[in-house]
Amino acid sequence: MPAKDTVVKYVKMVLMTRPYILESMRLGIVNYSALARLLHEEVEKLSGRKLTGISVKMAVLRASKELLEEGVKARKIATALVGSEIRLLDKLGVLSVDTLETSTIIKSIHNETSSNGYLQLVQGTSALTIIGREDFLEKIYAGIKRESVKQFLRNQSAIILTGPPEILVTPGVVSIVAMALSVRGINLTEVVSSYRDIIFIVDSSESSRAYSILRDFIVSLRSLLD
Repeated sequence: MPAKDTVVKYVKMVLMTRPYILESMRLGIVNYSALARLLHEEVEKLSGRKLTGISVKMAVLRASKELLEEGVKARKIATALVGSEIRLLDKLGVLSVDTLETSTIIKSIHNETSSNGYLQLVQGTSALTIIGREDFLEKIYAGIKRESVKQFLRNQSAIILTGPPEILVTPGVVSIVAMALSVRGINLTEVVSSYRDIIFIVDSSESSRAYSILRDFIVSLRSLLD
């Protein structure tokens, strides 16, 4: 892929997380030189290399044209998200262990009557990851071999976005929401999808800001549907 196409791709990713800019573009009231300067740092961060102001501006012009032509796609994503509810859960942990410990973990969960709070199990090829209340994960951690533990992250929070039925059949929803957080410097510890829930795990120190970013993002999507 040519370098200019790569820059265009990243510009489009950033713009899709700012629907109010897309609406301004549709109305023809955007100063593209100023927009390029605004996006320059974030596009550089995503591309992983230094970019000239001219290259970013050219990418912004091309990306803007393509996004306006793809307006139906943007509206579909907006429709899938504007009716979403957001919840914030604190005092969570993320424990990843060797898959050989799966049966032990399942027994621990079955025997622990206080595990009725938030709990997610993700079985991968290299590890079993449990997301749940930190105090419950401490009990699991105490009962397994240390060499089986791949990672134990404490002081985590979950931002749970529960969308309308459209969220299940709309391509790009998870990536756009994740990008809205990552381009603003929020590190995502885990991203899990469960039916109409999209769950973003972040460090508790960033949870309030991440929640505000997603809340404002969803509110701003409404401009694409007016």
